Amino acid sequence: VRSISIFKDAAAGFIDSVCQAFVRRDFKAGDVLAADGGESDCIFCISKGEVALEVGGADVGVFEKGSAFGDIPCLLGRKRLG
Repeated sequence: VRSISIFKDAAAGFIDSVCQAFVRRDFKAGDVLAADGGESDCIFCISKGEVALEVGGADVGVFEKGSAFGDIPCLLGRKRLG
């Protein structure tokens, strides 16, 4: 978990809590993880590979191993941007 950028400076007790809430999911190339305007009920942490980010059909970036995304809308209870 410490290899994920948003957790690198977190306290040990917080890391323990986060680890208990983690659910591992594996995805294949081409899978859609989240959709524009969709509900945001999870944070994605990339432990292997990379994830391409598209907004409105346009490529806007790539998340690599150690990255996380979806944290802000999830923590604020908002829909995903799109």
